[in-house]
Amino acid sequence: MRASRARDSAVFWPRFSASLAHSFGSVAGTAQLLDSDNCYAACALLRQIVEVEYLAWAFAEDHEEAAAWLRATRENRLRMWQPKHLRDRSDGRFRAGDYGRHCEVGGHPTPGARILLPEHSDQVPSAFWWIELATHGLSAWEYLLVGADHAGYSAELTGVAERHDLPAAAASWRESDRMAMIARRAIGR
Repeated sequence: MRASRARDSAVFWPRFSASLAHSFGSVAGTAQLLDSDNCYAACALLRQIVEVEYLAWAFAEDHEEAAAWLRATRENRLRMWQPKHLRDRSDGRFRAGDYGRHCEVGGHPTPGARILLPEHSDQVPSAFWWIELATHGLSAWEYLLVGADHAGYSAELTGVAERHDLPAAAASWRESDRMAMIARRAIGR
């Protein structure tokens, strides 16, 4: 049975990684929206990136989960794969408050989302959302690399990252960006 599940995982991994890679298009879209000061729309995509981060973590922890996710019915996805269920399984790695904030400002129309509107007195500077994008996007990418390594696909993803200088850019950002250091300490990373 275990060999069959491992084989399923190897078959499903390319499909899963393609699904997540497609979701990573949200990173580029979010960056474009932040560049144009469209923080409201950017935060809707940023919430999706947080959800991709949760999924990528689950698959990095147990690569057979990728096959289970791809085969899951809608009912199974609601029971097993909603963000709250992934947070529960993560033993505190992900905070409900962080995800809740993303839902409040970027997921659902709420009064709290006014902080995203241009020229609003409570507007949060877009620099904050850039940090969120970098933090969650990079975390999701790193989980995806771990999952890919478990399934024997890390060379392909590592090559993509290296061609785009992602490892060097991530290291530079982590070493030099004081706000990133503060944010990582605040969330325990």
